[in-house]
This record gives sequence, structure tokens and C-alpha cells, in this order.
Amino acid sequence: MNNAQPNTVNSGGQVSNAPHPTTSSASTQRMDASAPSSGMSAERAPQRAAEASASSTGRLRLKGAELREDLHVKREELHERREELEERLDQPVSTKPRWARLTKADVFKLAGLGAFFVLMIVVCILIWPVVMELTAPGGLERVTEQVRNAGPAGVLILLGFQFLQIVVAFIPGEVVQVAAGMMYGTWGGAAIVLAGCVISSAFIYFVVSKLGAPFVQAMIPEKWMSKLRDFDESDKLDVMVFVLFLIPGLPKDVFTYLVPLTGMRMRDFVLLSNIGRIPGVVMSTMAANGLMQGNWVQSIALFAACAVIAIVAILFHDKIMKVFKRK
Repeated sequence: MNNAQPNTVNSGGQVSNAPHPTTSSASTQRMDASAPSSGMSAERAPQRAAEASASSTGRLRLKGAELREDLHVKREELHERREELEERLDQPVSTKPRWARLTKADVFKLAGLGAFFVLMIVVCILIWPVVMELTAPGGLERVTEQVRNAGPAGVLILLGFQFLQIVVAFIPGEVVQVAAGMMYGTWGGAAIVLAGCVISSAFIYFVVSKLGAPFVQAMIPEKWMSKLRDFDESDKLDVMVFVLFLIPGLPKDVFTYLVPLTGMRMRDFVLLSNIGRIPGVVMSTMAANGLMQGNWVQSIALFAACAVIAIVAILFHDKIMKVFKRK
């Protein structure tokens, strides 16, 4: 097909090339067609940005909903644990007389509780002269000498003292530890003390698991029962038990009665609590052994360090326990 433009004659008689009307019209149509396409792209850019923003907002809302749901579930779990704890501590409300509400398990617990207290009273009466001797001037040295002269039986006597110190909790723990260090040295005395701690911890755990919260309420001051909530609400119970038994000055004997109510396994409790006791026990027996060896400076420094740590722990024990509470 011939695309040559036709010749036209102007008024002067000259021939000129005029643009073909069809070609001009096609070019104009192509330009008109491209203009709307470019305009549409420009118009859709804000729309795509809005869609991306809406998608991002939707994801954030979904994530927020998931977090709120997770928080709700955790609050429900905490509420259930609190209700369970209150059920263990509070007596059930009933119109029946107290004796009529007793089950066979309750009778067993009461009988066991009574037998335990009778046994402890008998033991206390038997060893009371020795306890009075310990508190008298120079009594620690005399008792130490008597136990040392008892030979192998002396180990059993000291072991029994350590057992009673934790179970009955009327003998200061430091007295037994110092006596052990003076009689059997740093490591021998520490080994005997820790053996007594292991035996007594396992014994208390077993008794508490059988007799329950009423037994614990009868054994420890009422103000310490509120600490059971701190143990029960902690999501780091293992770490909490280890740290509390590690720090000198805290009422470890009270904690020994409270922790079994939380549901922690006996193996974990006995292991963590007594590993935590090791530094404090060794420091006490080392200081006592230093006194026997004439190393007064070392002994005084160790006793002073234990005293400072104990004072700080007593002043801030509430804050220490709150560190391990569930967030």
C-alpha cells in the first residue's frame, strides 16, 4: 500500500506536501489512549498504599487480639489457682456441726497430728536439759566435749539435733552448725548438718503431704501463712526456693513447711533447698573451726559477713519474694 502523502497546489501555483488526514488522526488516538492509562496508574497508587496500610493495621489488630486472648487465659489460670489455694486454706462452709463434717481422711489427719505433737513433746522434755546447757555460759563447749567423747554415737547425736532443729524449730540453726564445725571441722561438720537437713526436709514434706494445711497452720506463725500465696503465684518456683534457702537469715524452717503445699515434687524440693543451704552451712562450720584453730580474724570476718547478709535479707525479704511473682 502506498503511504505517500498527496501533493497540493497552493494559490501561488507551487506544489506542497499536505499531511494525510488519516495518519494524523491515528497518532492523536494513540496519544489519547495512553493518557488515561497513565492517569489510572496515578490514581491507583494512593489506593494501593491505603490497601497496604489497611493490611498492616489488620495484622496488628489480629496480633493484639491474640495477645489479649493469651492474657485472658493466663488471668483465668491465675484465678483458678487462687481459688484452689483458698479452698486448701479455708474451712468449707456448712450448716452441719464440725464433728459431723469430718471424713475418714480428716480423722486420720487429726490422729497423725496429735501423735506428732505428743512425740515432739516427749522429745522436747527429754532433750530440754541439753538445750538449757547449750544456752548457759560455757554450755556449748561442755556439750561439744560430751558429744565428741561419745565417739561414733556423737555423729548420731549431732544428726538428731539438726533434725529436731528444723522439725521443731526451737533451736537456732546456727548453734548446731557452730557445734558441728567445732567438733568435726569445716567439711565433716558441714556434711553432718546437711545430712540432717536432707532427712528433716524429706520428713516434713511427707508429713505435710499427709496432714495438709491445718498441720502447717499449727506449726508456723499465722503471719507466715500469707507467704504461701507468694510461693503458689510464682512461675519461677524452683529458682525462688533455691534463692530463699541460699540467703542467710531468712526463715528456712518456715519455708520448709510451706513449700510442700505448693505441689512441688519432694525430690526437687529436697535437692534445691539443701543445695541452697550449702554456702551458709559451710561458712558457719568454717568460722567455728577457725575459732578452734585460733584463727580469730577469719572467723570474725565470716560471722560478720553472715550477719550483714542476714540483716539485709530480713529487712527486704518481702521484696525478694515479690521478684519471683508471676507477672
